[in-house]
Amino acid sequence: MQSETLAYKMQPAGHEEPPKRRNYAPNKKLEEAFETWLGSILPDENMLPLYNRAEYAVQNIDASVEEAHALLLAYENYPKVDLAGLFVSAIYNKLPEKIINFDIDLDFFLTHTGYNLPLGKTLIATGKNAKWLGEYAKGTILNYSPGLLETGVWSSGLVINYAQSNDPDFTKNSAGVAINLGNIRNFNITGRTGYLLDFSQVDTGDLIERKVMAEDILRDRRSNNYVERNNFIIEHMMTHEHKMIPELWEYLQQLKQLLEPGKDDYKKALAAVETLGQEPAKTIKTTINELFKRRGYDV
Repeated sequence: MQSETLAYKMQPAGHEEPPKRRNYAPNKKLEEAFETWLGSILPDENMLPLYNRAEYAVQNIDASVEEAHALLLAYENYPKVDLAGLFVSAIYNKLPEKIINFDIDLDFFLTHTGYNLPLGKTLIATGKNAKWLGEYAKGTILNYSPGLLETGVWSSGLVINYAQSNDPDFTKNSAGVAINLGNIRNFNITGRTGYLLDFSQVDTGDLIERKVMAEDILRDRRSNNYVERNNFIIEHMMTHEHKMIPELWEYLQQLKQLLEPGKDDYKKALAAVETLGQEPAKTIKTTINELFKRRGYDV
């Protein structure tokens, strides 16, 4: 099937509604593999063997992003289709495209899309009804969808939320860098070993509460208590007169200014992330760690 153009796939987020119910020419070979894979799913089966079987199923099939999305629309009433994000991920991960847009609205919650996304790829989410998007991702996730839940769980790459989202488990257990430029108000810091940079606007009450939390964490870091290590760089460093580490405050200001224009147009977000190098999460973490070390913190 002739792939749709990149220009079509790259409409600026927030400007146009992505097409939802397109008519696709079916990829019969892919459909057969997909039906066989769905039929093989065992009750309570772990993700990894499911993903491995999906990789095996699609290894000799030429399929596009559009054909992968066509499966989700064609089979949305099929039993166990909620797990089809693993199958779609196997297609995403073998494609030569470095930028992929999950741009469809579904009538069911799709799970595990973007699973194990490789370093060097970027998955943009402008569609709706996905859960655990970007799970274990090493690549970059850009979220513009308010309907997504538990984005970037166990990820090690860069995950940026631009959406007005209620996702309390955003990047839970992440070892990478998570950035909130949207409207997530509460975060689950369980298992986090990476950085969560919360650049959202907050009211005075939250500002005071999070300022205290940040000071406590910084004290823990200096005293070699790693329970909360690397969890939060709180937005008061961006908006409050209190600046514990001026160099870090300046760096975060620059980072926020770099990424904020992407809130209205994800092409701008892509261009901004590109300036951070081939491993943007590593670039950010290395810079922050160095600034802490200069001030005597053990990170």
